[in-house]
Amino acid sequence: MKNIIIGLAVAIAMTGAAIASEVNVKGGVDVAGKAKTTTRGHSATSNMNAGINITGEFLTNVIDIVKVGGGVSFGLPRVASNTPSGSKGLMLLPIDATVEANPISAIPDFFFKGNIGYGFLIPEGKDSTKSGLYYGVGAGYNFPFGLVVDVLYSWQKTSYKEDSVNTDLSYRKLNINVGYKFKL
Repeated sequence: MKNIIIGLAVAIAMTGAAIASEVNVKGGVDVAGKAKTTTRGHSATSNMNAGINITGEFLTNVIDIVKVGGGVSFGLPRVASNTPSGSKGLMLLPIDATVEANPISAIPDFFFKGNIGYGFLIPEGKDSTKSGLYYGVGAGYNFPFGLVVDVLYSWQKTSYKEDSVNTDLSYRKLNINVGYKFKL
C-alpha cells in the first residue's frame, strides 16, 4: 500500500511538472500541530512534536493575479508530545489542488493560497487506513531571486484500524516552508 501511494504521488508530480509554468520545491517545518482521535466514542487531543515536510507545487497562471495547479507534500513521521520514545508516528501524504492569488497590486510578490485535496495516511504500525479530506489556507512571498516562503495552516481528516479497533483522526498543523521557484 505504501509503495502504491508513493508511486501515485510521483505520477502526479510528473504530470503536474509537464503542464506547469513554474514549479516550487520546498522544505518546511511543522511548528505546531494537534491530533484528535476518536475511538469507540471517546476523544483525546494530543499536541504533536515538530516535524519536517517536503513539498512540490506545480502552478500555471490563469490571469495575472491568480495561479492554479497541484501539489504533493510528504511529512516525515510525527509523534504526539506525550508518546513514549520509539513509538511510530503519523506519516501523511496530501495530494491537492492549489490556488495562489495576489489581490494586492502594491505588493506584487505577496500571495494568499488555498489547498484542497485528498490526504493519505501512510500505515505505520496500523492494520489498515482510510484516507480523507485535506485542506489548508495560508500566505507567502516570492523573492526576486527565486526564493519562496510561505506559511500554511492545514487540516486532514482520516481514520485507521489498529488491533481491530477503528479510530477517526482529525489532524491540524502549521507549516513554515522555504523553497525555490523554478520558472519553466
